[in-house]
Amino acid sequence: MKTIEVDDELYSYIASHTKHIGESASDILRRMLKFSAASQPAAPVTKEVRVASPAIVEAKPVKTIKDKVRAMRELLLSDEYAEQKRAVNRFMLLLSTLYSLDAQAFAEATESLHGRTRVYFAADEQTLLKNGNQTKPKHVPGTPYWVITNTNTGRKCSMIEHIMQSMQFPAELMRRFAELSKTLQTKDKAMAIHNRAGQPAQQSDLINVAQLTAQYYVLKPEAGNAEHAVKFGTSGHRGSAARHSFNEPHILAIAQAIAEERAKNGITGPCYVGKDTHALSEPAFISVLEVLAANGVDVIVQENNGFTPTPAVSNAILVHNKKGGPLADGIVITPSHNPPEDGGIKYNPPNGGPADTNVTKVVEDRANALMADGLKGVKRISLDEAMASGHVKEQDLVQPFVEGLADIVDMAAIQKAGLTLGVDPLGGSGIEYWKRIGEYYNLNLTIVNDQVDQTFRFMHLDKDGAIRMDCSSECAMAGLLALRDKFDLAFANDPDYDRHGIVTPAGLMNPNHYLAVAINYLFQHRPQWGKDVAVGKTLVSSAMIDRVVNDLGRKLVEVPVGFKWFVDGLFDGSFGFGGEESAGASFLRFDGTPWSTDKDGIIMCLLAAEITAVTGKNPQEHYNELAKRFGAPSYNRLQAAATSAQKAALSKLSPEMVSASTLAGDPITARLTAAPGNGASIGGLKVMTDNGWFAARPSGTEDAYKIYCESFLGEEHRKQIEKEAVEIVSEVLKNA
Repeated sequence: MKTIEVDDELYSYIASHTKHIGESASDILRRMLKFSAASQPAAPVTKEVRVASPAIVEAKPVKTIKDKVRAMRELLLSDEYAEQKRAVNRFMLLLSTLYSLDAQAFAEATESLHGRTRVYFAADEQTLLKNGNQTKPKHVPGTPYWVITNTNTGRKCSMIEHIMQSMQFPAELMRRFAELSKTLQTKDKAMAIHNRAGQPAQQSDLINVAQLTAQYYVLKPEAGNAEHAVKFGTSGHRGSAARHSFNEPHILAIAQAIAEERAKNGITGPCYVGKDTHALSEPAFISVLEVLAANGVDVIVQENNGFTPTPAVSNAILVHNKKGGPLADGIVITPSHNPPEDGGIKYNPPNGGPADTNVTKVVEDRANALMADGLKGVKRISLDEAMASGHVKEQDLVQPFVEGLADIVDMAAIQKAGLTLGVDPLGGSGIEYWKRIGEYYNLNLTIVNDQVDQTFRFMHLDKDGAIRMDCSSECAMAGLLALRDKFDLAFANDPDYDRHGIVTPAGLMNPNHYLAVAINYLFQHRPQWGKDVAVGKTLVSSAMIDRVVNDLGRKLVEVPVGFKWFVDGLFDGSFGFGGEESAGASFLRFDGTPWSTDKDGIIMCLLAAEITAVTGKNPQEHYNELAKRFGAPSYNRLQAAATSAQKAALSKLSPEMVSASTLAGDPITARLTAAPGNGASIGGLKVMTDNGWFAARPSGTEDAYKIYCESFLGEEHRKQIEKEAVEIVSEVLKNA
């Protein structure tokens, strides 16, 4: 059989023209193009099997469509429906109700509802089991029907929509059901783990690199479409070429906007440009060089077309600017831990850290204006011209970074202890850095996987079944976790190396747990840090950190999500440490001066080795001791897909939207929409009690929302907090 490959956008368009469940993309395309039905390969002739419809026990029909609509609307708004926590239970309740409204119309609707090779409804269980033992037939209460239930939530919703449409329910009610089912699917996804999570990626999971690269150059953002615009989140602009949100026009416009912004601010030194190993990073890197060189900006890149981690760019900026003279800044092309199909770009001004919202708003607005004007204001030369212009200079950025590590981590103690260290670079930008660290400091360090592959085919699938290089996820880290008994400690980083994953013989450390250990250790082993040096944390990080900092007698500054809130404190030395629950942190050198004002996954990994070498206990053992002293909190973060409209709704959460006076049985003590440490908006909501809390906010880097929950009373109490938090968020989302 001949096959053709289509991109996701075309496939979605074809799928939108489905007329009945089970119709294949090929069938739909042939119908749309008015081709004859596809010829099938020769096969043994079999008689068509017709499944007898169940004998209908005539239910009392509701006589008017108005009554039917009222009955269904009341069901969808009822407590009975809302209290069904499982999709299959909601499915059954809907089917029972539809049958009770008009049994004959229900029968006609289900007769036309089937797949190409199997039926969905039958009079008995055995008929459905002929489709396979995995169909999980269930009896529909109050009806003579059985139905298969092994379909996902989306397919169940499609089946209900088909029946309602066949029964001639009005479009308004259909829209209402679709909106409600979308919310319920979101609730299901927030709690669900994919059935292949933690398993090795398969060929079908991989991106088509050539197609994605072509889409970068060929697909264009649509004017006026907010989904296609430049949007700087908590860590730069991110998107995908396939979604028209990370294409050549975006990067040309962003690079031009940055060139203009640095000129306006008198930044005339070099711009350090780094890139990670995502497929879209290479074409974006070329676009940036073409624009910066055309604007007369001196650019420094890693020699031999090498990769440069985020912390190396930040460190290089700070080291350069400390010498005096024209100020340097930097650009890092990375979507961080995002899936392989994504791209990203972020700007670091002369303070070395992520640009604050004032700067990113200027860049964002100017870039969008340039795109709206057809890129007329963009200066650009070819890559060959850029490389020959004298503005692009290649340097080895690796060795200075590696040698400088002795100024921030006790590398001598690590070497002397002879620890066996394992590193899984996860195919990221720091592979060469880890190689040289092991060689330069003579460490017993093994790189367990040195592959660089833009498909990231060596990864294990994350919780949601996606390839995601998240070094804080047990599912994504399954490969390294399987090797944990071979090492005293093992590490991993995401593609741009601003995050860390710490593996001890006991398993992968929770990022919050490691942050607490790191803070507790550093402030007792850095005597040159001043007594007034504070700790920075995001308000979605564990309250264990609060207890540790209080015990140390240090000031705690709690800020919104985003490392940009720590930059000034790290730059001027008033913050000794700044960390996020998403496994990103940085800290000062031994002498109290800044090393990297952006997240540095490399120093956080090496700090774990220092802690182990100096104290004789690994970080997990240290955390166990902290838990004995301060209590053992139960923490979790949920994530689910969200549209732009849903994310916007979540960002506008207010205290008034939480009418409850208690959370998981405890009186609510605070409803926060601004961070206590600096008064900045958190872009969401945090609800607190004496024994726990939850926070909800849209992701600043993905099409998703996040709910963070913590309890000091244990896992069951935390799960109750989660349940109530999901209900609050779902209520907001259903109207978005």
